[in-house]
Amino acid sequence: MNWKLLLAVGLVVFFGFRLLPRKVDLGSLEPVAAKASMPGSKSCLGKDQCIVVYLAPWCPHCSSSIPLVKETIATFRDSANTGAMAVVGMDEPQANEAYAARIGESVFVDNDGDLRSKLKVGGVPHWLMLNAEGKVVKSFAGAPNPKKVEAVRYLLGVK
Repeated sequence: MNWKLLLAVGLVVFFGFRLLPRKVDLGSLEPVAAKASMPGSKSCLGKDQCIVVYLAPWCPHCSSSIPLVKETIATFRDSANTGAMAVVGMDEPQANEAYAARIGESVFVDNDGDLRSKLKVGGVPHWLMLNAEGKVVKSFAGAPNPKKVEAVRYLLGVK
C-alpha cells in the first residue's frame, strides 16, 4: 500500500477523533459553598443550551470581564432555553473560591482542573456553548469586543 495513503488515513483518524464534539458532565462541578443554595446555581440543568465561561483568578482579562460575566448570567437567568454559568479554576482552591465569590450566582470552582481538561481550555477567559447533551458546539477564548451580551450571543450562536 502507498505510504502517502497510509499517512493520510492515519492523520484523518488521529485528528478526526480530536475534533469530535466533546461531551462534558457539568454535574462534576462543585458550587461555591456559600452560593450552593442560591437561585440559579443549577442554571444549566434542563436547558437546551448553556453558556459556560472559564476564568482564572490571576488573569487580568478575566477580571475585566467580570461585569460581562455577571450581565450574561443575569440575562439568561430566567430563560427557558439557555443557561449561563461561570467556572473558576487554574489556581489554588482558596484563590479560586475567593474569585468565584466576586462573581456571585451560578459560579462553580474547578479546583482539580478536571473540567478544564475536558473542555480543552487553554487561554482564559474561555467562552463555550454546550448543547443539552453537554457537548461543546462552539467556543472562543478571550474577551468579546465590544464587551456586551450581544457579542457573546453572536460569537456563540445563541438561539
